[in-house]
Amino acid sequence: MPARKPGFRDALLALELYDLRREAELRKARDLVGELIVVSFDELRPMLDYEHPKNAHLRQVVGYWELAASMVARGLLHPDLYLDACDEGLFTFAVFEKHLHRIREVRPGFLTKTESIIAEHTRLKSRLLEVRARIFRSQGEREDDAGG
Repeated sequence: MPARKPGFRDALLALELYDLRREAELRKARDLVGELIVVSFDELRPMLDYEHPKNAHLRQVVGYWELAASMVARGLLHPDLYLDACDEGLFTFAVFEKHLHRIREVRPGFLTKTESIIAEHTRLKSRLLEVRARIFRSQGEREDDAGG
């Protein structure tokens, strides 16, 4: 895709995505991600089942950030504005990253759009490294534990 500058429509979409994050249930869903930073896959695994009480919030937050990533992938939202307004999607990816291969055994499409835009855009990849470092610093983990 040829490089383009962000435009007014990108700005409006970024503002709308930002505004939607204030919705009460989405706030609860976003809070769930922060609670999952230190969980093992064995603790996370039951939440992937639809009958688990936290599954709806898990699906909501992942679905929300995957929608935003899809907009970037399709050229509807400039990656720079995603980075400015939606980098919480990268935080969400970083939280689940070390479990992705196991999660995808159960939910094959889990965070694939976010992973795709990270791979495609250098600035998103760089920000992910920063987010990882911040998470691991706050949790006392090593950055090289990510992704494995």
